[in-house]
Amino acid sequence: MTQSPLAPELPTAPPINPGGGPGLGRLFLVPLLIVSVLVGCAALVVLMFGWIGTGKEQKLDTLMNVIEQSQGYRNAAGGMWPKEKEVWQAAQELAVRLEHKDAEIPLDQRPELARRLAAALDKTLHIDPAGLTPKQRESLVLRERFLTRALGMLALPECVSPLVAVLAEPLPESESLRDHHLARKQYAAEAVALMPDVSGVADAVPVLARIIEDRDLPVPPRLVCVAALSVIAERGAAVAVDALAAAYAEDDREMKWNAALGLARLGSTKSRPLLREMLAREYWSADDMAVLTGPDGVVYRARLTAIQIDGYLIAAIDAVRVLGDAELMSLVDELVEDPSVKVRQAALRPTPESPVAEEVTD
Repeated sequence: MTQSPLAPELPTAPPINPGGGPGLGRLFLVPLLIVSVLVGCAALVVLMFGWIGTGKEQKLDTLMNVIEQSQGYRNAAGGMWPKEKEVWQAAQELAVRLEHKDAEIPLDQRPELARRLAAALDKTLHIDPAGLTPKQRESLVLRERFLTRALGMLALPECVSPLVAVLAEPLPESESLRDHHLARKQYAAEAVALMPDVSGVADAVPVLARIIEDRDLPVPPRLVCVAALSVIAERGAAVAVDALAAAYAEDDREMKWNAALGLARLGSTKSRPLLREMLAREYWSADDMAVLTGPDGVVYRARLTAIQIDGYLIAAIDAVRVLGDAELMSLVDELVEDPSVKVRQAALRPTPESPVAEEVTD
């Protein structure tokens, strides 16, 4: 995997590979994926453009007026003219407010904000990237990512349908445009994953399932859909469980890991054999667990860092707790002796009440 992470400072996030389009991330595990997804809009804007805020607080209506007036394109030199820079300054301020929406965005203003964000996204999605310069195309993709993330963080029922529409849109035949559309689908899946308790989000379940089951698509966006599906689907939902079971049956190791955790979160014991391994520090300590692509394009294998191993063990612990399987919980109990304080704390956390795990057979 190419080391060009969305959030390079996240200690538990594995490297991210933009394979198949700008910003496409190939992430290992469901909870770790969601950690990366939860890097807020403001942090996303800073990572993309640096800190460009003005320090002036403006009304929501004013911020949206600025965001709507221009696309925020970079020029040929990679910089931005003042009008374009204003767009991202407004985006940054809006992002901060979304991250603190309970205090910063009044309830009565949220539906209108959702409408305007959805309209801005729709307008952006209808721009033909073929007519843009490479720098403008980069800016367009980042704008799409910002707007989808903003809808996910606002988390209203009105935010669901624009994101489901992006997930459901047919892929164009053009290979370059296809990559762009796959990136859009990933961003929409990331956003949907932020809304597990929002009314209507179940509409995304069958669409995510279809993407996961389409093996003609690259693995990275399908992995993100696996993560999103495991977060928003109801426990035992047949469509979701079937899609995750199909992903679990694939040869791709990262797909199996993600699907194993997703199945556990949805109450299925289908992935019990792999979960047994994922609860062992020795499994993650193998020399070939990290598969990386260097700047020269050479693929090599390496050991995971201690922080990554802790994160993966905790991810497996959390998924098994949701599953409620007695056999696997006995392995969790053994991790109270793990050398890592964080892993020991995770193993000692009380188990929430869960329905009896569903026994799934081939």
